[in-house]
Amino acid sequence: MEKIYNITAAVDADIAGEWLDEAVSSFLPALMAVPGVLNVELIEVQAPEAPKESRTFTVQIRFADPGALETFLSQQEQRVEKELFEKFGNKYVTFRLQLNSLHRL
Repeated sequence: MEKIYNITAAVDADIAGEWLDEAVSSFLPALMAVPGVLNVELIEVQAPEAPKESRTFTVQIRFADPGALETFLSQQEQRVEKELFEKFGNKYVTFRLQLNSLHRL
């Protein structure tokens, strides 16, 4: 099944709209241009207990095979996030997960 790479970002609320615009206009298209990427989805995380001073987003990147994910991690990840990080690097933090899709209906 597919390999999924999940990037979750906690973004300072005061720049969240601008971060979101930049992610949609540059980061997501750069991800879609990576060989082996099947699709990219940007999701806003809704949690009542979340701090009001930040908004949380997750980007799920689905890869056709494990090799495509490994190539992305070793050669392309920093390049595709470069503009976003240069502009907002001190205003958001991320954590990343690798997921295996086991079953989908």
